[in-house]
Amino acid sequence: MVKAVFFDFGGTLDTDGIHWSEKFWDIYQKFNINVNKKEYEYAYVQAEKRIGGDDCTHKSFLNILNLQISYQFDELNKIGLIDKVDEQLVNKMVETCYGDVKKTMNYSRKILKSLSEKKSIGIISNFYGNLKEVCKEFDIDSYITLFIDSVIVGIRKPDPNIYQLAVDSLQCKPEEVIMVGDSYDRDIIPSKNVGMKTVWLKGRSWCNYSDNHSSADYTISSIKEIVSLDLFK
Repeated sequence: MVKAVFFDFGGTLDTDGIHWSEKFWDIYQKFNINVNKKEYEYAYVQAEKRIGGDDCTHKSFLNILNLQISYQFDELNKIGLIDKVDEQLVNKMVETCYGDVKKTMNYSRKILKSLSEKKSIGIISNFYGNLKEVCKEFDIDSYITLFIDSVIVGIRKPDPNIYQLAVDSLQCKPEEVIMVGDSYDRDIIPSKNVGMKTVWLKGRSWCNYSDNHSSADYTISSIKEIVSLDLFK
């Protein structure tokens, strides 16, 4: 019997399977930012490193998006690919990203509400120390029993110990827990190794996965497909 369902946040509940590197790249194209994908990806990685060094404990998701795009532009400026950081352009790009996330979260919220009536719900995320704040921001915190934020617990995916911590915290057996995530290497393989059931949200990643995807118990292409799986019945 399934007692708990854990979701990733950052590519799963918020973007329905689109990795944030791909999400930002879509926005770059929409706003005609004149850099190629390799140049953009360099800026994306450097921006993520910089945010990792910031204290983001009380920052909103909107704040994080602003930091990410601002830092990306700053990195592109450093290597001479753009002239300066255009704050008005940054704000427009952030607003577009945030609007897309809010639309996705509208139906993710309905799924969480429905599942929470029968199961314990948790979130396991490589986040910035503000996972609870972000869940409040999107009005899903009341459905969540357990928050596992990598910065708070000091363990990052794909370390299987972060999944074992989640299982132990709910006093469940691993086989009584489902993990739903978009990253095959970070969400599916390590949680399966702990003994959890797995649902892979196969969307748009920015890397090739290392095996033949046989670890996932179920594969879906949209978070909306969750409720139709027999695992949840």
